[in-house]
Amino acid sequence: MGKSLISNVLKTLMFKKNVNTSQLARELDLPQQTLQRIVSGASPNPHGKTLKPIADFFDISLDQLKGETPLPDSVVDLGLPTITKIKAKEIPVVNWKDIETYLDNPETYTTDEHVFADPTLSHDTFAITLSDSSMEPYFPKGSLLILDPTKPTKDRCFVLVKITESNTLVFRQLLIDGEHQYLKPLNPDLNTFPMRLLNDNDKTLGVMAEFRYKYDDV
Repeated sequence: MGKSLISNVLKTLMFKKNVNTSQLARELDLPQQTLQRIVSGASPNPHGKTLKPIADFFDISLDQLKGETPLPDSVVDLGLPTITKIKAKEIPVVNWKDIETYLDNPETYTTDEHVFADPTLSHDTFAITLSDSSMEPYFPKGSLLILDPTKPTKDRCFVLVKITESNTLVFRQLLIDGEHQYLKPLNPDLNTFPMRLLNDNDKTLGVMAEFRYKYDDV
């Protein structure tokens, strides 16, 4: 059994049922770390005793959960398609250092990590993991941000910006006041993360379209 196959099936089921890793772990009384390893594909051969309650939760068989047999028509009728019929868009999770490389040529960028998102998002949409505490408490460090480079900016939206002067990338809230635009951190410690004026030579690389917590292994 390929480790990515069960991961993809489970991600599809979770996406369509609108349940995240934390919620599913609570529902099934399973360790969140164990479930996250299955979802991420890091656990290539999950024990049958672990998979059984997952299959029961989605009302499918173990073979269907493993991707060895198609999902039943009854599941499809409820809006849970097979992998080949999935309507969600698969979005690459991009390393911060690779963001500009990805945007230059999304077609050639390769990564082993993907997430599912709204299918109406643009072809160049990508995801990143928030690497600092500048946007806490609303966006904790480690949060997954899904960014669409084609999405228009507006007052109080959240953007990923390249600060040309320091050659750094920051994720901030955009505040528009007349002709001026400001990048605002949400962390109340403004001495550590100050608000700054957005300059003409700074470049917006993406506007947040979706946000979700990312539960990593500990």
